[in-house]
Amino acid sequence: MTLMEWFLAGGPWMWAVLGLTGLGISASFAVVALLVFQSPRTMTLRKVAGVSLIVVAALCLASGFTGYSNGKQKATAFAEANDITDPDFFETFEKEARIPLQTAAPVAVVFGILGLLTALRKPSRPVEPQSV
Repeated sequence: MTLMEWFLAGGPWMWAVLGLTGLGISASFAVVALLVFQSPRTMTLRKVAGVSLIVVAALCLASGFTGYSNGKQKATAFAEANDITDPDFFETFEKEARIPLQTAAPVAVVFGILGLLTALRKPSRPVEPQSV
């Protein structure tokens, strides 16, 4: 399937996954940029960025699962309304309904792992408090 066919099959939930992926990528760049600095302020920002990546991963997975459930529900309703019993129809619709979940799961895993590593990471050297 082409990328356009994925978006047509996945429906509006694919746009949610795409938006969350963009948000997660920009948070990932912020995390990488903050890895250089060791001040207390950047440690706090790094933890916030890590938690935000975990939230983005959870929302991405939720969007994928919702898209999958919505696709299955539409296929079942269509099959019941038109008295369709062809197993090939259900096999094809199962594949197409799974697209949002298959797209969201790897992205959610990557952002979740990066978020956990970032949020739980300790500074490599002792952080000295700054005087005001």
